[in-house]
Amino acid sequence: MLDASPEASQKEQGGALSLLGALEAMSDELRARLMHFCELSSLGELAATCARSRSSTWSDAQFWRAFAGPQALEACAQGSTAADLRDKFRRWLFRLDSEWFGKFRELNDRATSEAFGLDAQMVFSEAHRLVQRLMPSDRPPASDTIPILREALSNFSADQEDERELAEGLMEVVERRLDLFRAQDVAELGAILERATQEALLDRQLRLVDEGEALGVPEGLSEAASSSSSSPSSRASSPSR
Repeated sequence: MLDASPEASQKEQGGALSLLGALEAMSDELRARLMHFCELSSLGELAATCARSRSSTWSDAQFWRAFAGPQALEACAQGSTAADLRDKFRRWLFRLDSEWFGKFRELNDRATSEAFGLDAQMVFSEAHRLVQRLMPSDRPPASDTIPILREALSNFSADQEDERELAEGLMEVVERRLDLFRAQDVAELGAILERATQEALLDRQLRLVDEGEALGVPEGLSEAASSSSSSPSSRASSPSR
């Protein structure tokens, strides 16, 4: 049973304050080393709890220098702010340097040159990652990917369940990133996906009809079977009700 008494609440608050005090007392290097055992999202959650935890992690430039390391923060000036260092680390961590769009275009070119057609998994998986990680400040802007996404959604195999799920997952992310894309572009991509899905469904239904006709009972035999079932002898042999 949980103890909701004022004494228990004060004890919990005291424990939290002790933890904050311990974090603040650590050197930047030690604090950064400790945070390496956490997910990056957990670091953000910790910073959001109160001003003290934010000032000792999220808003501390020296903490970010220790946390990210010299490789990630190469060429960052000594006087860079915590926001600049965080952004630099994000782009390094998620491979979003200034060449990200050129690399994505090259990947798309390789995927579309496959002997068996578009490698949708390659394109959609990378596009999903980029749309999740890009920010409005990144250059080139994320909107430069629209022509590639338009082409990929127009040419993938919508009748393949795995490819369709990848396309739908990508669109879910795109629809949430109106900070990156114009609403009309998002609507256009959604319409392309909807059209491709509907066409794949129609093609599947037509194939099923064709397969049914190919495997169906011959017309003459079907008529004979029908007449046999309605003949007097067949009715006579059936049990009376």
